[in-house]
Amino acid sequence: MTLQAIGNRSKFLRHETSPCRLEVSGPKHRKPPYLVALGVLILALLAGFTALRASGPLEREAGGDGPLYISLAQSLAAGRGYILTDGIWQNSPDLTRVPEWPLTLAIPCSIFPHANPRVLLRTSTLAFHAFAAALLVLLTFKLMPDPIAAGLAGILFALYPSALHLLDSGASEPLWVATVTLGLLLLFTKRLRAVAALVLGLSVLSRPNFLIFPALLAISALMCNRALLRHWRQFIALSSLFFVPSALWALRNHSVSGKFLLSAVQGETFYGGNNPLVATDLDRLGYWAFPDDIPGEIPKRVLARHMNEVQVDQYYMDQGKAFLRANWVLYPRLELGRILRSFWPLPWVPNVKAYAASVPRLLLYLTFLSVLVSGKWLDQRLGIVTLAIFLGILVTTMTFCGNSRYAFCMEPFLIIQVSIAASGWWRANRTRVAQVAAAELTLQEVAPEAAA
Repeated sequence: MTLQAIGNRSKFLRHETSPCRLEVSGPKHRKPPYLVALGVLILALLAGFTALRASGPLEREAGGDGPLYISLAQSLAAGRGYILTDGIWQNSPDLTRVPEWPLTLAIPCSIFPHANPRVLLRTSTLAFHAFAAALLVLLTFKLMPDPIAAGLAGILFALYPSALHLLDSGASEPLWVATVTLGLLLLFTKRLRAVAALVLGLSVLSRPNFLIFPALLAISALMCNRALLRHWRQFIALSSLFFVPSALWALRNHSVSGKFLLSAVQGETFYGGNNPLVATDLDRLGYWAFPDDIPGEIPKRVLARHMNEVQVDQYYMDQGKAFLRANWVLYPRLELGRILRSFWPLPWVPNVKAYAASVPRLLLYLTFLSVLVSGKWLDQRLGIVTLAIFLGILVTTMTFCGNSRYAFCMEPFLIIQVSIAASGWWRANRTRVAQVAAAELTLQEVAPEAAA
């Protein structure tokens, strides 16, 4: 071999070993990693159960909306209908809670009618946390056929403290993540897109603010790639299917109340986020307050004596609007507090345990931002979806209140992007090291020949 050949090898070392983008360097596995998904599901069950037991017995009282969900589920299982037996309007069909989670909980309540309802609530939430983790494995593999990236995404979500924290209260977010992940998995499968639209539409019956997802998805798609406009007919058809579940629930509510709505707590949520308490008290700035806690406000039970659910909800909406009109100078400060509460990856109130639990969330955000800035190993399809979810969370935050639970809804998809990037970086660097080693070995072999 000549000196010219050695020079060509040196040129290879200088120019041919830079990290490749994921789309041209990833492995080409065809079979979905079902065993990996199963392993992640088991890991999520173990991690979630450990987190639940660390907080106390499963029979302990649950906070948040969990007791309301399980109460509705028990009414359904007992054949009493969609009635909140512990609520203010005990003799009329409930309008305050959307039905996906209560209907799902009604299944174990029917199978185990004598079981402790709080145990059923927590174990059902745990089951959907594990199911969501397994689905994230399959969705990641669908986007990038790499078992390492898929397994990493599932493991990170299974152990993610923000996800584990929601299990104790029996929150609806694990079901929402599972529903949306399944919907996206079907959406990225050509022949199942109609089913995907219906599944994604079901998620509105878990989180009503997701109703505007199609519009935000269109905006995000055009922001990222204007060429996608050519698919507008298919988009309209799928969007029509997306609205079917929520339209059916709105029809049900109309038959009960005479008004088309998804939930009769929109006004309560709006007033709870736009009142003197959350606008002036630094500890509550940008957060939400139950209207009964607002100084001078008429208790809800008193209002219910001469108002139905829809009328009380409209009263609260009017109260919130009146506050904003009279105190518009406080609005910028209020919005800043809301955005920080939703998206700032550290707790509002200083607390050692809360800060420790928030470290993974902070690392997730920082890692995703670094991947976003680098422009490498990003999946455009998931990026468009994640942007749409982010915009939906932003609209909800700026309209109602700030809450890290809102931002949690986009974090599983940030985990997927980070996992794809981590796998791509590792494989690119492993390939570069192997190429450098091979080139150096070749140089060592040809050096004696050149010298001769």
